[in-house]
Amino acid sequence: MSDLLERLFEPTNAKDFAKTMKEAQELYPAPADFLEAVAAYLPTRLYEQYYGDSVPQSFFGFIAAAQSRDLFSEEEQWRPFVQQAWSAARERQRTPWSLTDAEPQEEGELGSRWQQFVEAAEAQDFSRAFGWARGFMNGLEGREHFREKSLSYALEDTALGGSKFLYLVQAWRLAEQLEWKHQEEILFAPLHFLVVAPENRELSREVKDLWRENPLPSLLKNEGEVSSDLYEKTERALLFEPSVSGALAAIGRLARAGASFAAVEDTLQLSASQALANSKRGSWLAPMRAFHFAKQVGYWKELVDPHRQTLALMMSAALLNQASRNSCEGESNRELDDVASHFLPTDPINVLKSVISHSDPHASATAVQAILGMGDEPRTELLSTLANQAVKNDGDVCGGNDLLYLQEAFDSYQRSSLPLKDRHLVSAGFFLGRIPKRYEVFSAYGF
Repeated sequence: MSDLLERLFEPTNAKDFAKTMKEAQELYPAPADFLEAVAAYLPTRLYEQYYGDSVPQSFFGFIAAAQSRDLFSEEEQWRPFVQQAWSAARERQRTPWSLTDAEPQEEGELGSRWQQFVEAAEAQDFSRAFGWARGFMNGLEGREHFREKSLSYALEDTALGGSKFLYLVQAWRLAEQLEWKHQEEILFAPLHFLVVAPENRELSREVKDLWRENPLPSLLKNEGEVSSDLYEKTERALLFEPSVSGALAAIGRLARAGASFAAVEDTLQLSASQALANSKRGSWLAPMRAFHFAKQVGYWKELVDPHRQTLALMMSAALLNQASRNSCEGESNRELDDVASHFLPTDPINVLKSVISHSDPHASATAVQAILGMGDEPRTELLSTLANQAVKNDGDVCGGNDLLYLQEAFDSYQRSSLPLKDRHLVSAGFFLGRIPKRYEVFSAYGF
């Protein structure tokens, strides 16, 4: 099996890759079995001696493929894994890092062991840090302690827009999904990135200082919604306020207005969808990460005491504000809904497929808006269409971000009580229409 994966992930052309991938589909009974094999093989090959502006992305893409599986019908379940396998085949891989080089360290109480990990991480001594990490993973109590502590540590390191936290939280979720099989291999890549890559804790220090002054305890007991007028004022502050403190003040106003914790989450996520639509061409990654963060931080908040949960909202607001200011094309929202109102196609599903493939983002947003106005059944077809248009594109174009975003955006759309919630899916259509297209594996594989 490892020989097949080695052949599958070595640099090759799309035609040869497609042939080997079809061998893998014959060998592994289901995508879940293939994912488990990939989890044991790939992560220890995806690391850098020095990290710059990016991180090896193909394993993150595989996790995104697993999380987005419900977007695809049973006969389409392999498609995202084929897409991400081609991404892995194109990505640089290193000599496998030997996990046994880091002996598990279990001396002392949990707190002192965690401090040993932190000291090693701050020294960028990964071998030592991973030894302490391995010691935590030998039992349930230690693993639970390390999961919460490692995610909290990553949460506060906002280098590359919070991607350290995003990679690590996704890895923990996959390890849990696989019932802790290959947990050390799965956690290796994001922990290596966390420890070795440059860190930046300036933003989190500012947020934590403001949070300590006012942790917004009322959000834990409020039950109110956010009105349309208050939403628009809050969105403007989140996306365009020139200071982090100004953006966080908007969250405070929501709390004083009686908004519930869930309503604030709803507001942050919809604002992040708008930030993605506002971004300059080629500058989508920062607001995309802010959107992921606003969704994935919910996993962290379930692991911590209630009084710390409001920090999740404030960190989300700060990262969103930072991402929006660094990526937005202008000083106001891009009006996608207004574009849609001018022309509604009579066959919007087929129009959507065409205009996404031909990279016409405004027409893509228009088609999505038309479908949303046609009732519940077309909306189900809309999601399938968006997912299959995303998976046509070669995986390294978006590194799995597109698949994860679609799953998250649809989840936010379903949960949202805001009148403007359609913007989640309209923005998704705009995004898919706007990104570059490369259909090498789609053409070679014969989807």
